[in-house]
Amino acid sequence: MFYEFAKKVFDSVFKEGKNIGKKEVLNDLALSLNLDVKDMNKAIDSGMYDKYLKEADQIAKDYNVKNVPTFIVDGVKKDINVKQYEEFKKELIN
Repeated sequence: MFYEFAKKVFDSVFKEGKNIGKKEVLNDLALSLNLDVKDMNKAIDSGMYDKYLKEADQIAKDYNVKNVPTFIVDGVKKDINVKQYEEFKKELIN
């Protein structure tokens, strides 16, 4: 179910322009997949993920990440624009 929810969240941001920082947006996405919204909100509100969010935020600051997706490979930030797969793969690896 994780990937289904992650895809819905991704699509809601990048295709529909929704603000997933709003609890009601996340709740609607969870409900559309029959997830337990009460448990989800309890986990979010408990702060159990705050450590991971702070860590991700610090990495983004350290690498001066300005857009998504950004790839960091072996400690090197790769700025790659949307392109064909083979071109993308070549640029990511090199």
